[in-house]
Amino acid sequence: KRHAAAPGQGPRVIVTADDCGYSTPRDDGILEAFEAGLISRGSVMVNGMTARQMVARAVLVGMPVGLHLNLTEGLPLSPPSAIPSLVTMDPEYGKAVFWGKGAFHARAAEGLLDPADVRTEAQAQLHALERMLEAAQRRSVHGGGDCAPHPSGVSDTLPPTGGVPARGRTRGISHVDGHQHCHVHPGLAAVLGPLFAEHRVPSIRLPLLSRAEDQSEALASGGSQYTKRAFIERVSALAAVSRAVYAACGLRAPIAFVGFACMGREMRRSRRVAALVVAAHRQATAGLASLESSRRRSDLRLAASSASVGLDEVELMSHPGNATTPDSVRAAATRFPASADAPSSAASRIEALAGCGCGPDAFAASDDRLQETTSLAAVGAELRALGASVAVCVGD
Repeated sequence: KRHAAAPGQGPRVIVTADDCGYSTPRDDGILEAFEAGLISRGSVMVNGMTARQMVARAVLVGMPVGLHLNLTEGLPLSPPSAIPSLVTMDPEYGKAVFWGKGAFHARAAEGLLDPADVRTEAQAQLHALERMLEAAQRRSVHGGGDCAPHPSGVSDTLPPTGGVPARGRTRGISHVDGHQHCHVHPGLAAVLGPLFAEHRVPSIRLPLLSRAEDQSEALASGGSQYTKRAFIERVSALAAVSRAVYAACGLRAPIAFVGFACMGREMRRSRRVAALVVAAHRQATAGLASLESSRRRSDLRLAASSASVGLDEVELMSHPGNATTPDSVRAAATRFPASADAPSSAASRIEALAGCGCGPDAFAASDDRLQETTSLAAVGAELRALGASVAVCVGD
């Protein structure tokens, strides 16, 4: 059973792998990174085609699992008629799909998303992940057993466990974050916060842009190819408002967040990434110290007791995994076959094996995800050199 190294002068770094359950190649890379001590936990897209399979594999190796709330990509778990403001008809697939990143955030800003619809879909995703965890934990202890159908309609065939108990078995949902930061809008946080508390979710991501990342070279030119600076600034401003909403519901978050300037190939600059993490932590703790010296002591107590896991922790968002290409997905299918009633055509086959119901996107097929995976070892070494440590088996 592995734990984080004793902390030095720097923070403990919670390295979260986003987008678990999207495809077997991606999941392979994430699990390899966890086994190597490079990441702390994974966030699962429960409408992903390999979500159930991934949760079972995560439980077997003791990786903490959280919900990567997805309201922007692919097919919802709820009937479209139950969440009309969240979906639109896609003529290519002939199905109701989520609006997509840009349209979702625009509609949220304009008040066009019904909070009741958001709660309905979030509830469905929380219930789905809870069921996956319960089934995986039973399976890890007893072995064998049939898998219930995946909520999206695809049934993943799991490898036999032989009754081997999980190491550091995950006991519940360890955290929640949002795919493409869908959870940061204050009007949506008002319904999500109480819902997460009902499900006893202990912590949440607050994607606040630190001064260190704000001044980084990666963002100076307007952002990366995946995330533009204007979007980052909007997300951070919304998260700053939603922080109090989530804190009032008892949800905690690390004192600082890093990840906007570290996506894809940017993670290769390991020394810079590690320096950003340490600087973001230093700036956040300095900000709290300044707040403590002011007359807003009640605000400080709220921030320290409710909105922070601990003053010594920083979250590093990551997107590791192997590239999701037609060849890699088909090769993985020989290990984890799809259900017998999955469509047989090549295009439909990929949709049934990867993505969130509409096939993989460009970032999924990019080697940039593998770049993140291979770079995390160097990032960890640089963090240790600065006195920080990667937290492993968080919440175990």
